[in-house]
Amino acid sequence: MNSFPPEIIEKIGYYVYVYVDPFTDTVFYIGKGKDNRCFSHLNSLDESEKSKHIIEIKNKGKEPKIEILAFGLTEKDALRVEAAAIDLIGINKLTNRQKGHQSDELGRKTLDDLAALFHTKQINHFEENCALIRISKTYKSGMPSSELYEYTRGIWKISEETRNKLQFACCVFNGITREVYKIEKWFPAGATFYAHRSDIASRVGSGRYEFIGNIAEDSIKKKYNYKSVSHLFKKGFISPILFVGPSFKKSSL
Repeated sequence: MNSFPPEIIEKIGYYVYVYVDPFTDTVFYIGKGKDNRCFSHLNSLDESEKSKHIIEIKNKGKEPKIEILAFGLTEKDALRVEAAAIDLIGINKLTNRQKGHQSDELGRKTLDDLAALFHTKQINHFEENCALIRISKTYKSGMPSSELYEYTRGIWKISEETRNKLQFACCVFNGITREVYKIEKWFPAGATFYAHRSDIASRVGSGRYEFIGNIAEDSIKKKYNYKSVSHLFKKGFISPILFVGPSFKKSSL
């Protein structure tokens, strides 16, 4: 089948579909649409990983299997189901170019992240000198603690005066602190080992530094972790880092 008959199109509404490799029986693409959208990729000649995989399957004498994951949906519901399915399997295991619609805000989350989203207290006073570091583009719910640490600790343009004052660094995503690290020592950018990142070489430059440290003790985490700090990043403040605490009356680099 390469198209639905009219009576099916009339009844199924919006739907979420998957492409399955017939040789491994694994899902390699997830999409959403209506009408005959699910068949539209079969003869595509673009350079996407999805199209390349389809061509490989055809060259071996078979066709990818197309299955409907959910149907009879509104467009909004289809977007949510698509995002949830992509989050469940993992974008790194699929040929999809990007995560599902609003996946960062509404997609798969750990229980801690869900609690942080709906049950956080706003913090206005920091008793220690801290760097609030936003990692909005790299944060993933449930990411390994070692990866979260690497994206928080570098690479930042910070003056020596500021580095000498800082005691802790707070990882921030969507205005909420996700982890707190005690800063032990600063190094020039690229001087220490990263296990999870491949972007370090392109970011090494004059005035950029990275720290090494450890997850803060429980008493510090209790004060600062999973707290709302979005109100501290004033409108128009574009730097990923905000410095707070006794030594910082206002943000500075």
